Amino acid sequence: MLNVSSRDLAVALADRLGTVVPPGVVVREQDAELAVLYDGVLIGVSGAPTILETVEALREPGENLETAARAALSGVQDYIAEATTEPWPGTGGSQPNPDARLDGNLLVMWFGPEDAPVLRLPPIDLARPTAPPAPGR
Repeated sequence: MLNVSSRDLAVALADRLGTVVPPGVVVREQDAELAVLYDGVLIGVSGAPTILETVEALREPGENLETAARAALSGVQDYIAEATTEPWPGTGGSQPNPDARLDGNLLVMWFGPEDAPVLRLPPIDLARPTAPPAPGR
């Protein structure tokens, strides 16, 4: 059984997103949610990681972990695109959809088609979700 808290997911997502967001954007964990700042001003908060605290998450932990990750990535993406007036991480006016899936003990995440992503984030090792991403991933 997966045992990842909403705070663990928020910390791991903030760590991974923090390395790829546009200049001036900061993503950080705040009370098990993702706070997004642009030029030091709070522009949005995604509560998606808290999906893991629902009753449904207890019945279908893997599916709900994927859903929480997708929803969190989508929320952060929308806040960034709105603040910068540019699609992120897309180009040419196109904003790719975020996605996530479990691959064994890893949560893998990307934007765009899985076989040709616009951006692939380092996976989250669910055995150690708040550990920094492994180098080269």
